[in-house]
Amino acid sequence: MQITAIIRGRGQLTIPEEIRKSLNWISESVAVTISIVSDSKVLIEPHRITSKVNWNLLRSSISRVREFTGKTGNLAKFIVQDREAH
Repeated sequence: MQITAIIRGRGQLTIPEEIRKSLNWISESVAVTISIVSDSKVLIEPHRITSKVNWNLLRSSISRVREFTGKTGNLAKFIVQDREAH
């Protein structure tokens, strides 16, 4: 199926009704992945989580960041104080 559509202001593209009805995964608020295939083609697919979280790496990264100190003190304390101020 091939249908012509217009890209509107701010790069918005409305997927025509005929295409939305023929693909059951296209609905409001569905996350999609948009990939550049070539200079004249883009690919729109339903978003899929491709990898699991490496919890060990995440925990070690958080620990490393929490240990940073700067000119005014501990980064973790600064973040807590900043969030409490808002």
